[in-house]
Amino acid sequence: MALIIIADVSSMVNDDPNFVLYKHHLDFMINENFGKPCLIVFKFGWSKFVNDKQKYLGLGPNNTLNFPGLSSEVMDWITTSYKNVVGVGVDTSSVDPGASKDLPVHKLGSKAGLYNIENVNLSTTIPEYGCTALVMPMKIAQGSGAPVRFVAVCPKQVQTEF
Repeated sequence: MALIIIADVSSMVNDDPNFVLYKHHLDFMINENFGKPCLIVFKFGWSKFVNDKQKYLGLGPNNTLNFPGLSSEVMDWITTSYKNVVGVGVDTSSVDPGASKDLPVHKLGSKAGLYNIENVNLSTTIPEYGCTALVMPMKIAQGSGAPVRFVAVCPKQVQTEF
């Protein structure tokens, strides 16, 4: 279990399938200490496309992928600045942008021991702060990844700031 911090960047993304999130986009959430163990979930606004494979994956010619993602700069910043972060989630198919070929964000997160949680359905509104995440992976022998059941447990009165 970990606290969930929702970083809503959907207004910056503005449905741009090639948007890449950089550190300067996150000035609004810079915090010296997130406190307790937490999971940062980036809301690109992509959950609304989950039932439209073409839009969700941004399928282009030759089945190229085009959807928003994190830059290596953001993952490096998280892994070096915030020791209480246990994982990073996104509402897209990958923490890396769809056009990425070598998956540097995956590699940085994995090297730091963080969970990369993808395809988080954020179509239901949850508060940006104050909820707890339960992330329950399917047991798969010798796998590098697995589907998860992601549950947000929110108190009736949630804290709105740290």
